[in-house]
Amino acid sequence: MFGPVDVLNHPHRRFPLRSETAPPSHDRSGAEGPGHFFAVDRRAWATACRVGLNPAVAYLVLARFTWRDNRTTKAGTNAVEQHTGIARLRAKAAITQLVAAGLLTKPEGSSTMRTVVAAHEVPRCEGFRQPLDGEEQAAVELVRSGARVPKWQRWRAEAAAGKGWLGHVQAGLFEVLPEPSREPDWIWLPNAIVDGAAAEVPPVEQVRKSNDVLLLKLLVDLYHAQCLSYDGGIHFRTIRQEFKRAKVGRLGSFDIWGFVADTERMWPKPPFLQFSSEREGWGEAVWPRWSALRGLGLVQVIPHLVEADSDDAEVIHPYGMPQAGEAAERELGEAAHQAGRSLISQAQWERAATELGNWPWLAPIPRQITGVQMVGIARLRYRARTTATAAWYSRMADWRKRAEEYRALCQGAAAGPRAVEVSSAG
Repeated sequence: MFGPVDVLNHPHRRFPLRSETAPPSHDRSGAEGPGHFFAVDRRAWATACRVGLNPAVAYLVLARFTWRDNRTTKAGTNAVEQHTGIARLRAKAAITQLVAAGLLTKPEGSSTMRTVVAAHEVPRCEGFRQPLDGEEQAAVELVRSGARVPKWQRWRAEAAAGKGWLGHVQAGLFEVLPEPSREPDWIWLPNAIVDGAAAEVPPVEQVRKSNDVLLLKLLVDLYHAQCLSYDGGIHFRTIRQEFKRAKVGRLGSFDIWGFVADTERMWPKPPFLQFSSEREGWGEAVWPRWSALRGLGLVQVIPHLVEADSDDAEVIHPYGMPQAGEAAERELGEAAHQAGRSLISQAQWERAATELGNWPWLAPIPRQITGVQMVGIARLRYRARTTATAAWYSRMADWRKRAEEYRALCQGAAAGPRAVEVSSAG
């Protein structure tokens, strides 16, 4: 696993906490099959972005109107023109570019149908292999046998590498690449990123106006990185808001911890790793684009308590704050804070505020969880209504039960002792 890049740990950056609304409801109008989401293959999507901004936008619009197979679409120039600000002639040109790149085909004899091509069949796409001629095949078999390719045959190996069969190890040395997967690597997207919600400008159109294809690619790739059901959003060791912490007191089986918002931090992992090749530098390339998505309200950040600051740690529960999180998450955060406040004295709270530089958010945590941390987990505002998303929504009942447990602590503290003093840690 990668560690954090300190140069990207901006001491003066903070995530503004924004209100969150449930995703809007949109059917796949014009498509066969129910649902409020569609899918693009991560590898083909990357290739579409390399073709250009307008083709990438057109690719999303056409994919949004695919049938259940995520391949067949009746959408064309009209759909691109109606759902974006791209003028008709440029919309038509964008679709022509997608066809030329092998990303889209028009079945023979059909005047309206188009097919989104599977990623492993798209030239220059990750996982694509072109057929070998006899001499190139001989070079591949030579490498497969473990023999070194002679200099006079190296051009054959280079040709096979260019067709996706061999990889370079070092000068003059090659390896046989594994068989590319024919299984799609789906990115599940809500229809609302193309359609918009209510009177809002659709997210794809908002981002298109930036004239930055990498910003659009980042938005879509974030959906690939997000896992609501397990991580509450994008894993906190990918990007997060950090919090300073201090142990404020101890009572019975609980340590009372205080947390104050600190910096943003980002790890060089997908989807941010793609910016490492930018000439202006990794941080200079990725932070402005991340900030742009935040500014558009397309990504939000919800505080969570986690067991420890490690790749293997699990989320304990969300800690919603005013204007940050679903109603059940905000209820849980308020209950945790009030429980912590009821267990400590005013003097303890003031000392924690002095140490942390601000009034902390509080939470009683079982003493065995010594590495507890609060982190701000990034979450995309518009959500594909998949089974995984439904499973995440079903956990709101659990968060309300947890809030009741914190409120019970408050009631017990009313007649009980206050937390004892402890030395601060963390």
